[in-house]
Amino acid sequence: ISDCFQASIFATRKSHAEVWKDAAKMEWIVSAFVANATQLLLSGNIADVAAAGVRTSFASFFEQWIALKLYHNQYAIDWQLIHDLFYADEQTLRGYLIERCTSCPCLGVDLSWKQYCHQ
Repeated sequence: ISDCFQASIFATRKSHAEVWKDAAKMEWIVSAFVANATQLLLSGNIADVAAAGVRTSFASFFEQWIALKLYHNQYAIDWQLIHDLFYADEQTLRGYLIERCTSCPCLGVDLSWKQYCHQ
């Protein structure tokens, strides 16, 4: 998985340098992936769990990139975490997304999310 991410960075780093170097823009990207992954899980479609895993792994990668390259408070990218999220089950994804979306009104849409939040 790390090879794919690194190839993407290489392919876009120069042409979109203004994004890669701007924490606010990068955080917006994280938010977009978190929102999309949350929406996929809320759909209730089992096939969407895998797609949510992909989006969640992207969110994690960009969070870590921000910490590593822009805020300098992380030593390295945790590729194992990204891999684990890419292939995660629904409960693992929910836990990860809930931590990042606590004020998101969409969490109240589905009662199972609300119950999971308060366990």
